[in-house]
Amino acid sequence: MPGDGSEPPGRWGSRTAILLLALIAAIVLCLTGVVAASLLRSDDAPPTLPAVVGEVSVTTAVPQVQGTVPAGTPGQPELEIQPRSGYVNTLITVTGIGWSPGEPVFIFLRTQQNDPSGNYAYAAAVADDRGSFRTALTFPNEARWSGQPVASVVARGSRSGLEASAPFDMVVPTATSTVPLPTQPPTRTPTATRPVTDTPTPTPTPTATETPTSTPEPVITDWLGEYYAGRDLAGAPIVRRNDTSIDFNWGLGSPGAGVPIDEFSARWTRQLNFREAYYRFTVWADDGIRLWLDGDLLIDQWQDGVVEGLAVERLVPGGTHSLRVEYYENTGGAMARFLLERVEPPTATPSPTLPPPSTATLTATPTATATPEPTEGPPVQVLPGSWQGEYYANPVFEGDPFLVRTDAEINFDWGEGAPAEGMPADGFSVRWTASHWLPEGQYHFVLTYIGTARLVIDGQLIVGLRPVQPGTQQQIIDVSLSEGTHSFQADYVDLQGPASVQLRGEVSTSRAAAE
Repeated sequence: MPGDGSEPPGRWGSRTAILLLALIAAIVLCLTGVVAASLLRSDDAPPTLPAVVGEVSVTTAVPQVQGTVPAGTPGQPELEIQPRSGYVNTLITVTGIGWSPGEPVFIFLRTQQNDPSGNYAYAAAVADDRGSFRTALTFPNEARWSGQPVASVVARGSRSGLEASAPFDMVVPTATSTVPLPTQPPTRTPTATRPVTDTPTPTPTPTATETPTSTPEPVITDWLGEYYAGRDLAGAPIVRRNDTSIDFNWGLGSPGAGVPIDEFSARWTRQLNFREAYYRFTVWADDGIRLWLDGDLLIDQWQDGVVEGLAVERLVPGGTHSLRVEYYENTGGAMARFLLERVEPPTATPSPTLPPPSTATLTATPTATATPEPTEGPPVQVLPGSWQGEYYANPVFEGDPFLVRTDAEINFDWGEGAPAEGMPADGFSVRWTASHWLPEGQYHFVLTYIGTARLVIDGQLIVGLRPVQPGTQQQIIDVSLSEGTHSFQADYVDLQGPASVQLRGEVSTSRAAAE
């Protein structure tokens, strides 16, 4: 009503609308403040960065509290080995953290007495961009480890000189030892009741079914060795493994876990690349042994008893050929050995018929023609004339080789290039193996390289891997060798820069002077 002082209804409605709009604006401002505050707080939080773990990319937050990171602390190297105990021929995986990125690291083995042999490196690796590396080595069969309770696996950076070590407990094997142990002969007493041949026959069947489910398939780089219970190579093998050579003297022991000490058999097979030449195939055994070349039976001594150095010579065409050796043990001592060596062609035998004419002239000038006669003997080929070269696309001989080929000699200068198409020019390794017959004497070996290299003869380290030094390095050593066939292994590692390696061998001057 106009005179009572009350406001009109239209004005009250507009004021209510203004109040509602103000309330909505206040709510919007509050929400905006909350969002802004949360955004400000999120700016202070650590960002999430992708971190690579192995081959899987995951997202992790950068830790706000500084602590130990998986890559280790630079300048504080650490070492881990697996397994932590074992014996000769145990494959040891070595993992290191805390090294300088890109630094070459060498792996050594030392006794508690720190003997000089501990200066030889048995493996090498290059730390990645996180300062980590992983490599592996096979514990060597060396006399210095006899009676040693523990060995130190030592990693040393070639640039920083920093070292880290881990103990490896030496545990003498029992059942799997290829050397007869004092505790094993008593276990031979049950052989008095073992003549019953029915007992071994059922045993291969259950043990063979267990092997495939629990044992991973071995990586075969040399001989595929298959070991059976029973003398007839029947059923599935109990043990399948890579054997670097057929040179075993098990004595009264077993060739592997689960294989009986008597009445067992073995088969070895491999492919080898031959250069056309005459070769001598020689076997030793206790008891039976037989040998095939490309399916042709060369030696058949499948009977009880001792086979002592039975040899056959054949002309082998150049190319890849298959070899198969089969062996069985009845009772008593067990031994199997096979050697392959290149020999002079049989045409050398007519040469004795040549001396009669020369002896006729000898009567005229006995001394003058007698001196040239010995010069036919001395051309001793000290190094093998054919090497199997295994080329790896990494510096630690890891995995399957990128390339396997036959090399006539070890004399390469790759410079800044790669040893083969498709291989890296840096960070590769090569292993050459061969066997060669030599007369007894003193021999002079020279190993020249850029990078690092080693030489092993008959399983013994002659020249060990040294830390990489700039420029060309040379190792010279004289070695006394007995008459017979010797195994040679030369390893070369290139980390970076130019690559070259050469191995020379000759009769030592001391031996030549003695003759």
